[in-house]
Order: sequence, then structure tokens, then C-alpha cells
Amino acid sequence: MKNSALILFSFLLLISCSKKEEKLKEQIIGTWVEVYEYDFAPLFPLKSFTFNVDGTCEYLDGIILFKYDSLIQKKRPFYYGTKSKYLIDNDSLIFFIDKIDKKIKVKPNFSKDTLILKYNTGYNLKLIKYNYQDHNNLGFDKIVVEYWRMGFDLVYLTLYKNGRVEYFTDSNQDKKSLFVGKVNDINYYFNKFKNVNFKKLNDFYYHGLDGQFVKIKFLKNEEVIKSVLDGNYAASYELIWAYIPLLHIYEETELKKSNDIYFDKELFKTTEIDTINHIY
Repeated sequence: MKNSALILFSFLLLISCSKKEEKLKEQIIGTWVEVYEYDFAPLFPLKSFTFNVDGTCEYLDGIILFKYDSLIQKKRPFYYGTKSKYLIDNDSLIFFIDKIDKKIKVKPNFSKDTLILKYNTGYNLKLIKYNYQDHNNLGFDKIVVEYWRMGFDLVYLTLYKNGRVEYFTDSNQDKKSLFVGKVNDINYYFNKFKNVNFKKLNDFYYHGLDGQFVKIKFLKNEEVIKSVLDGNYAASYELIWAYIPLLHIYEETELKKSNDIYFDKELFKTTEIDTINHIY
């Protein structure tokens, strides 16, 4: 009799847990953006996630974890892309970072369109539901990026629709500092921009006193069709989420030094950044 009661109790408990998991998964599907509650401008992109029905998850601001680097003998941030997986286990949410075989377990708490992720460190991350549209902006065949951050070298990047990438740093302006490579999943980088509403984009975004500046030029048949400068992540979420993987493309692509490619620095000439430099 006791065994029958135990079996029945276990069965009812299993059904209860299953229903709870289904409800949590139904609630979590979609895109969530961190609620920023400070008076000063953020110097980093806000934490953002997209949870899909198939159990995949995307860290829209990038998966960045601090690890020890033996070369510099201290911890530094490492970039692990944006793609991840997740699992609802009873009342917990588990992230799976496949590239480093790491699990992150949090407790999700929902209230209308607000999601709070409670980490075991005591940190609570508050997010709000965010909806955006697909604008299908795939008319360009070349993306040019100029990236500058306080205390770091200026970086130039060119990405072609055929997967070719050219990477150049301002630390040594000669042909030896130009690197080239081939991106395997080129559609990933170009398709990130399909959610950007180019018609509503300004030419210039900026807040804060220091930090980083990203200038992006979109070209079609070698003609610039749109140019945007973003200072300290002041642009739209969609644009920021689209260009973040470009800033780390050198970490995920095999690049080799090139001595026979002409680097057209005029293409990267950025008067806005030159003007801003005079502030410091």
C-alpha cells in the first residue's frame, strides 16, 4: 500500500513539474533586454537574450567570460560567440555554453513582461520583453568597420559577401599589419543586420564622455549606401546586436598576414572620430 501511494505521489509530482516547465518555457520564448537603472550612460552593451522554441538561445550582446591568460598572467575577457542552448529544469533555467563546456544555472522569475534572472552569486538581472521586426536589409555586399576604444589601437575591418575578411590595426600602418581570412558562415554576419531599420537610423549616435566608437559603412557595388557612427552603444539595439560579432570576428576566424594587398585607408577616413579625439 505504501509503495502504491509513493508511486502515485511521484507520478503527480512529475506531472506538476512538467506543467511548471512547460509554462516557464512558454513565458521565456522571445527577446529580453536588460533594464538599465543607472543615471550614467552604459559603457557596455546591455545584457540581452533571445530564447527560441527549439531550445537554442542567443546572447545578443555576446558571450564574454573572464579567464586566466598565461601570456599576460592575469584574467581577461574572452569572447565565445553568441550562440548557446538552454534547458528548463523544474524551476531553473540552465544555459549551456558549448564552446567551453560550461553550464550556468539561474532561477527565472516572471512578472508580466519582466523577467528577473537570479544567479547563485546573489546577482539579479532584470530584463524586459522586447519585440522587433525583420526588415530584410540584405541589399549591401560589403561591410566596412572602424573601431576605436580608449587606450586601444584603432581597428579596421572589411567583410565581403563572399566571406573574405580583411583586418588591419593602426599600431603599425604598413602592409605587414594587414591580415586576411575567410569566414565560414558569412550569412550569420550579414543576416544579423536584417532586423535593423535603416530608414530610421541616424548618421551619428553618442552618449557619455569616453569609451568606444564604432563606425560602419554599408556598400553595394563599391558605393557607400549608408554610414553610421555609434559612440558608447547609443544606437538602436538592433544595430548594436548586429555589429558586436564583427568586433570579435578576428577571434573566431583564422587570419594570416598579407604583404601583397593594398590597404585603402581613405575608405575608413572618419572625420567624426577625428573631431571627438580633440575632446581628450
